[in-house]
Amino acid sequence: MDKSTERPRIQSLAEQRPATARSPLQLVTNELLFGGVADQVPAEWRDALSVLMTGERTEIAWAGEVRRSGLQHLRHWASAQGAGSDALLFAPWQGWSPADLQSPAGAATSPRAQWMASYLFDCGADRPLHRPVIDLMLASPHPAACAVDEDCGLPLPWLKTLNAMLEAARSQDRERIVIITQQRAASAMARRLLATGRTGSRTGCQLEVVAIEDALGHLMSGASGWDAVIVLPELRSIVLAILAEATGLAGPFPLLWHDRSLAMISAETLRPVRPHQPLDAALLVHSLALAARNTGMAELAHRLFAGWARLRDSGVATPSRGSHAPYATTLSEAEFVARIPSVDRLQGRRLPLWQALPACDGQKQGNNPPCAPVNLILVASQ
Repeated sequence: MDKSTERPRIQSLAEQRPATARSPLQLVTNELLFGGVADQVPAEWRDALSVLMTGERTEIAWAGEVRRSGLQHLRHWASAQGAGSDALLFAPWQGWSPADLQSPAGAATSPRAQWMASYLFDCGADRPLHRPVIDLMLASPHPAACAVDEDCGLPLPWLKTLNAMLEAARSQDRERIVIITQQRAASAMARRLLATGRTGSRTGCQLEVVAIEDALGHLMSGASGWDAVIVLPELRSIVLAILAEATGLAGPFPLLWHDRSLAMISAETLRPVRPHQPLDAALLVHSLALAARNTGMAELAHRLFAGWARLRDSGVATPSRGSHAPYATTLSEAEFVARIPSVDRLQGRRLPLWQALPACDGQKQGNNPPCAPVNLILVASQ
């Protein structure tokens, strides 16, 4: 055959694309699905949620009020892949004290979980130059997921629970992880850590097991140099109290309860627990961003966080998150929330990343590349 008449070979789209990892499913939706019913949400929280969701053109569906069929059922199935078959319980207005985990009665009345984690984050122009951003994950096994160790005689987390907490920290690129125990449990915890196979040399992170007596000095400095702290439940109250004092963050903080997957988002507070916590703008935005990230709505999560961070960076404060800047403007929690949808997220200096919302490599460099290719895209709308 004459090669001059041979048809040129046209590459398929799949061949033209670079070889990248594919996600099996991507959900494109304008709806967040939470467990419960809307009537259970306190009025001020419900109004604030409405403001944020209207600004983002997103709706919240409550599983207790929705009957699904057809595409709605398929959408629910797809959105539940990252969070198990049950809808995520979203209730940041429900406060829990870390001291509750120290008593059998308190642990028994807490949500069903294998472990929990709260997130301490703050940024802003008024923060000290030596530490402009606070970004810390504080995790603990649930008392029900611990068993008495034969060597030290103290309850230690199951291997699978310890492994889950370490995996969660590493999935957020948290490289400096410390495990805080009692003095006599340190050696037993170190052996348990070796049993997980997640030593620092194998995972590329720095892992430490530190007795509470030896950790106090570092905690009083705000745990600088640590990205994640895993602490036994009976020590959680004192660790959180020291961190709150050292960082200036009094809370409340978003508290995520993990069972087989993320089961509930509530609040962790050092203050007296009320039936319903008052509205807190930082707590609401951070909790909502974490919920959106968990359900696969990463762009929504980053937009919510960026709106909050931009306002903080411009010197806008609230009663729960004050500011030492001389030009600071203090708004009520509801007024702060109302400003978020209209804030220009691209104006001003570069915002810090929040490790709880993992970003792709391009976003870390300041770009916004498209998502990785997927095998199926399900578009769901009202």
